[in-house]
Order: sequence, then C-alpha cells, then structure tokens
Amino acid sequence: MGRKPLLGCGMAIVVVLLTLRGSAPAQTPAPTSTPSATPPQVERLKVAVQLEREQNDPILMTVVYAAQYAPVYEALVEEDPGHHFVPMLATDWHMSLDGKTWTFNLRKGVQWHFGWCAFTAKDVVHTLQRHVRADSMSVQVGIMQELLDHVEVVNDYQLIFHLPQPRTDLHIQLSTRWYNAIVCQAYFEAEGQEGLNRTMVGTGPYQFKERVWGNLSYWNASPTNTGG
Repeated sequence: MGRKPLLGCGMAIVVVLLTLRGSAPAQTPAPTSTPSATPPQVERLKVAVQLEREQNDPILMTVVYAAQYAPVYEALVEEDPGHHFVPMLATDWHMSLDGKTWTFNLRKGVQWHFGWCAFTAKDVVHTLQRHVRADSMSVQVGIMQELLDHVEVVNDYQLIFHLPQPRTDLHIQLSTRWYNAIVCQAYFEAEGQEGLNRTMVGTGPYQFKERVWGNLSYWNASPTNTGG
C-alpha cells in the first residue's frame, strides 16, 4: 500500500486480506476447480479502508462500504474500468423490443466458496428476497421487489423478468455499479444470519479468511473459480 492509515478520525480502520479460492478451512469440503467470471490478479490482497461500519453480509451494507466485500462477491453484470457492462455471473442478457421482458442466462459450473454447492438461478431469487427483508440496507428495495414479483425461473441457468413497465437499464441495476452481490442460498439456509455475519461466502476471485473486528480482515486468492 505504501501509505499509513489515518488515525483519530472516529472511524474504524479495516485492513482486509483474502486467500486463493480453494484454500478452504479444513473442516469444510475442498471445492473443485470451476470457471470464474473474475480470476484473481494476485495471490494475496490487502486493502485498508476507513469505515464507520463493519459487516460481512453485503445485504446489510450500503454501497459506501462495499470495499469490505467486493473482492469476495460477484454480481450478474460487471461494470469494467471503461464503464462497459460485461458478463460476470450472467453470460449474456437480452431485452425485448418493448423493454418489459429481460432474459438473463447464467454462468455454469461456478462454485461457492468453501464447497457450498454450485451457483444457480435459485441464488439470484434468494438474493432478491433478502433485499426486501425488513433488515435490508438496500437502496433498491423498490426495484428488487418488482423483480421478485415478476421473475420466472426457467431452469437453473436462465431467468426471465416480465416487468409491468419498460426498463432499459436492468443490466445496470443488477451490476457492480450498485454492488448488487449475489449471495448463497444454501449457506444462508444452513448457517443463517449468524453464519453470514461470521463468514463471507461468495464466488469471486478472493476467498474470505478472517476478520478481526475494528482492526484486520484477511482474504486469500482462491483457485476454485479461476478457469475459463
């Protein structure tokens, strides 16, 4: 980093360090090598940010604090450095001529960290459901409720949104511009909110290792989804 964090500003200084997907804890099953939307650029990532709030669950955070979880989680669509919207967990998407029907095809063979099964359309629907819960910090509750009310799950890797009104920016709304991270249904159902508060389980290029609240968090680069 080459720069010392400022102290005495009334904010927690969080340093985050992640590990390569695949170096999962011994008590969890080792994930298999599967395709990734975003391969890691380095084997270890260390990030220092000033935060007023720390949280491992992206649904309970606002965009302002997304640096805590962005390396771990992925969205359906990524906004790249050139501000182009490119595939991430979705391989492609299509809007109907009237702007009311959007079809998203999803990436196959993407593994949740720590061996928590494979990413499917059920995780997308689960994420929409969590956005509209009473404890959500989402600034997009309105649109997420609209999507939840009008989603058709065609199969594990295709979703169709039948919207009541035309919308030409749905791919943007579901992108990393808004840090709309997709979260794991199986992990939430097994471990609950306590589990999410304890450990980030994503599909991104970095896997959560440890957080020392108010001080340090660790990520390692993970080989789980670094192929294709």
